Amino acid sequence: MSKIADIDFLHLCEYATLDINQKVSIMGIFHNFNFEKLPSTYLHFVISLSIRILKIDNKLHKIKIRIIDSDGTNFHEQEFKFNANKKGRALFLDNVVNTTFKTAGRHTVEAFVDDEAVGNTDFTVNENRSTK
Repeated sequence: MSKIADIDFLHLCEYATLDINQKVSIMGIFHNFNFEKLPSTYLHFVISLSIRILKIDNKLHKIKIRIIDSDGTNFHEQEFKFNANKKGRALFLDNVVNTTFKTAGRHTVEAFVDDEAVGNTDFTVNENRSTK
């Protein structure tokens, strides 16, 4: 368990929005990518993440989201700087565009706050599966 933050949710989805009142709408949560052959490029998906800072402060924090493939290679990484709200919560939407998947198998999305691992979720990349 992380000492800096807890994750409320970490999803891969087709589309997500965040309004001015911090209400998030998440559509099309999934856990598999199906391709006829690899490598293949997926045009767009969103990593949606909600965290809660355990010690509420006014500090500027850094969040890092990365994707690790089945060979252990980091092939997507995004960093954001943020201040949590008065309740210590923060929401992030990472739009992942034109991402090429090279290997089949289990992949992992990892989340870090101030370089401390706070959570992850796994998904599967399948080859020889029709996308039609």
